[in-house]
Amino acid sequence: KSKTDYWIDKRIEFVDGVAEEILLKIRKKLIDLLQEKNLIPNTPTIHRMYSGVGMSEHTDDAHVKENIYGFVYYINDDFNGGELVYTEYDYVYKPKAGTLIMHPCSIKHMVKDVLDGPTRYTVLAFGKTKDY
Repeated sequence: KSKTDYWIDKRIEFVDGVAEEILLKIRKKLIDLLQEKNLIPNTPTIHRMYSGVGMSEHTDDAHVKENIYGFVYYINDDFNGGELVYTEYDYVYKPKAGTLIMHPCSIKHMVKDVLDGPTRYTVLAFGKTKDY
């Protein structure tokens, strides 16, 4: 599937008042974090991975070269599987709810398939150059 097809049923497009407020707070925190590096975050989006879904090895700048940093905020941790793997470093992270992970977009990583049970929910954002 193309990248667009992959995200069709995984990016949550609806935003109610509560979700919008949370996404705005996350964006403000990212702006504060990135301003000294002369970077700005894109608008954070909510993503879900249900049973059988993962992501193969990739870099976050493969299709958008302006992406400098990737951010993953874990909404929940009651799912099975779904670990973040930094393949170049042989490092596996078991997500914890409320954790924000930041990494350079040039680092290869993947997400193991989510197993049977609850859906994995995250907020994703990328820091881009201000010239973009």
